[in-house]
Amino acid sequence: MRKVVVAATQMACSWDREATLAKAEKLVREAAAKELDIVIPVSFFERTGNVAFNSVVIIDADGCLPVLL
Repeated sequence: MRKVVVAATQMACSWDREATLAKAEKLVREAAAKELDIVIPVSFFERTGNVAFNSVVIIDADGCLPVLL
């Protein structure tokens, strides 16, 4: 069985993409994600008219997004 270490962060996002990414990076580094070689699930919400979507994207340990076919 493989030992898995989990860290979690929660934050409010803004429309300022660079500020949001900088804030997320700071929180992830504080959680030592880079040093632990983990993947990062990022949850985000979208709304179109009366329909709301809760989606998740996974950022791999090397910083890449997986390609889904």
